[in-house]
Amino acid sequence: MVKKYLSVIEASQFLRLARSTIYGYVFNRRIPFIKVEGKVVFDEDSLVAWMKSHEKREVPRNK
Repeated sequence: MVKKYLSVIEASQFLRLARSTIYGYVFNRRIPFIKVEGKVVFDEDSLVAWMKSHEKREVPRNK
């Protein structure tokens, strides 16, 4: 399987987050990224795993 790498613009569209949010997450090391010759790229599979690790499941409330 071929790995898919995303630019900041593509990652922001994929995650539905503003580019400034993506850059903030990169700056604060809150999101997995790769830096190649000064350019930030994202492995799509790593982004999916990152999203799943932040998933919150709804817990039913007791009434």
